[in-house]
Amino acid sequence: MVLVGVLALGNVLTIHHVLRQSGDLAATVNLAGKLRMLSQRMTQKVLLLNDGNRAQTLADMRLLEARFQLILTHFEQGNVLSDHPLPALPDTLQPGLESLDHAWQAYSLFLINPGAWAGDRDQALGQFLQADSQLLEQTESFVSYWVRHAEDIQDKILLTAYALFAINFVLLMLAWLLLRRHILRPIDALMAQCRALSAGHFETRSRLKATDEFNALGRALNESAAYIQNLLIQLHEEHDALLRAEASNRQAALVYRHTSEAMVVTDPDGYIQDINPAFTAITGYQIDEVVGRSMNILSSGHHDAAFYRQLWNSLKATGQWSGDVHNRRKSGEVYIERLSISTSYNEDGSVNSRVGLFSDVTQKRKQEALIWYQAHHDLLTDLPNRQQLHDTLNKSIAQVFENGTNFALIFLDLDNFKEINDKFGHHEGDRLLQIVAERLKSCVPDSDCVARLGGDEFTILVHGIQQADDMRPICDNILQVVAAPCRLNNSVVQVSVSMGVTFCPQDGVNAADLLRFADLAMYVAKQKGRNQYSFYSGQIHDRIRERRRLQADLADALREHRLILHFQPLVDMRSGRIVAAETLLRWLHPEKGLLEPVRFIDLAEDSGLIVPFGDWVFHQAVEQLARWRAQHDPDFTISINVSPVQFQKDGLQPAAWIGYMESLGVPCSALSLEITESLLMRSDEHVLDRLRSLRAAGIRIALDDFGTGYSSFAYLKRFALDCLKIDRSFVNHLSEDSEDLVLCQAIAAMAHQLGLAVVAEGVRNQAQRDLLLGMGCEIGQGAGYSVPVPAEAFEALFHQPLTIPSLPRAVAMKAGKH
Repeated sequence: MVLVGVLALGNVLTIHHVLRQSGDLAATVNLAGKLRMLSQRMTQKVLLLNDGNRAQTLADMRLLEARFQLILTHFEQGNVLSDHPLPALPDTLQPGLESLDHAWQAYSLFLINPGAWAGDRDQALGQFLQADSQLLEQTESFVSYWVRHAEDIQDKILLTAYALFAINFVLLMLAWLLLRRHILRPIDALMAQCRALSAGHFETRSRLKATDEFNALGRALNESAAYIQNLLIQLHEEHDALLRAEASNRQAALVYRHTSEAMVVTDPDGYIQDINPAFTAITGYQIDEVVGRSMNILSSGHHDAAFYRQLWNSLKATGQWSGDVHNRRKSGEVYIERLSISTSYNEDGSVNSRVGLFSDVTQKRKQEALIWYQAHHDLLTDLPNRQQLHDTLNKSIAQVFENGTNFALIFLDLDNFKEINDKFGHHEGDRLLQIVAERLKSCVPDSDCVARLGGDEFTILVHGIQQADDMRPICDNILQVVAAPCRLNNSVVQVSVSMGVTFCPQDGVNAADLLRFADLAMYVAKQKGRNQYSFYSGQIHDRIRERRRLQADLADALREHRLILHFQPLVDMRSGRIVAAETLLRWLHPEKGLLEPVRFIDLAEDSGLIVPFGDWVFHQAVEQLARWRAQHDPDFTISINVSPVQFQKDGLQPAAWIGYMESLGVPCSALSLEITESLLMRSDEHVLDRLRSLRAAGIRIALDDFGTGYSSFAYLKRFALDCLKIDRSFVNHLSEDSEDLVLCQAIAAMAHQLGLAVVAEGVRNQAQRDLLLGMGCEIGQGAGYSVPVPAEAFEALFHQPLTIPSLPRAVAMKAGKH
């Protein structure tokens, strides 16, 4: 509206100005034409002076002169005439006006000066006509100029009209663009949004960025669309929920009728309102037999009043309960059901009904119980296993803190069970474990726990122990009961156990600690000689700690060159000549001094160091043998002890040992390997192959400590041996009236019958030597001849026969191998 008003006002003012300028120009041109007309009429009047009425002609000329002078004055001074104002004369017309004024002055002399005609009239007329001609010429020039000026003005007016049109067009175009941008486009966008909304596309939103009414209208449409969209979404969701609810109701009805789980609906007090077919299938009751009756119609009497009181308390507090219930079918059969109860409430919070869902889990619970029992009991002996023992231990420990009752834990391990298992087979070994399990159970009340940890390891948990001495009769009874003879594979066998005992809470209140302490105590019992028991104490722990420190130091012994060899001579007891030497290992400990093998060999075996130690002993002994054969006796032989551990996996390598002896030029027959019965009892084909390879190369095999183990003839027949060594325990106290004499004679006779050499260990005096010679044992070793000595000291023994005292030495060193 403002733009249209401005354009209209501008056009009116411009047209008014143009019209006024045209009027002024027309008036000016009209006056200039009047000057021309007046000059022509005055010329006519001058020509009429000689004719007719001269006075009238002069009067008319005066009038025309006055009018001409008035118009000319108006042009010169710019005065305003009474009828129309004259605009200011342009500077470009001033010369023409001045020329017109001069011509008029010359012309007016003949009009206002009568004397001008007094002379020669022809001459005066000529002059007048010349002045008149100049006036007419100047008047024509003046009029022509105004005509040309009027044409210029008209051209300018036309250009002004064109400019006005262009300005109006540009302004109108600008106005249209603004109108299109700020009005038409928003209207189109709003119309498009309205069409989209009418088509159901309520996600359509206006993107107007203006701040006028259109933007407000767009926001209103957006809000309306969003509101309608949310309503439609809610409507769709409610519709979908309704469809799902209908489908769920249909499915629930199908499930209710066809599910295998029983469903029962009761009132708040537990009286049955409805059941499904599965209820009938499980309980045997039809719907007409139970509706209106209490749920206790299924009660089996298995649960007490406290059970049902807890059930109802849970329902009242939380509205839910779940658990196993022992109920009774219509037939009277008791079954186990897994029952879940939930509560439906009214809007005011009161109970509407209760829904029970249950299934028959009788077989499942029996299977679970069986699985649990199998997982917590040993399949062979039917005793609790390690897991069950840990659970029982933890419960017993908890009772210690609750009521102060103490208990003892016994850790039992069968002595030499591996040898029995290897001898009689695994089937008979399992049978022995079952016998031992039954015997252990008979030694303690049923309230105590007898468990098998695995292998030949058992534990007994004894409750109600007040002091350590209370366990001694129990342990003695266990030793006696287990040691009773039993028959395996038509053979009568006796087995013993070693036991360790620990007490709770005196020794500890942790299951793992108690087991570990009892195991340590059992280990001490085995070290004492087996078939006995030992109580755990701090000293045991100290000994174990000391053992671990030794084991840690032992790892550095070979690298730090702290292993040395001692040699004990094997003597021909008839002549006193040294015929061989047994190699014995010593460890020079940096703090404890020289340690004998009994202190560290088992550590080396447990840690696996026995393999590199054995290789080192072999190489050092063979090198020493090569020197002694070259320097003293070319028939000299040497023996070394080998551990069963060296024959396991990648231990002793026969080819490497044989090759090394050949590289030194020492015949294999000069070396004897002393093995123990435990190696023969545990031997498999892998061990046998190694023994055969060694013996095939000429290396001799001697059975050490014969008579201390099982000493089975089967081993002597199965393995190709060269020598039996009578253990020192039979020789140390050998005399004519001792039982050891019969044993030594039997061993020597058996060896001779089998073609084996016999060596007696632990010979201490001449009487023992004579008895041994009398039974055909010619080779002996022991402190009576020489204790083990280093290689340098041993060389001195080559130069003279060794003698033996006729009586035991007053200060004889302890006999036997060290």
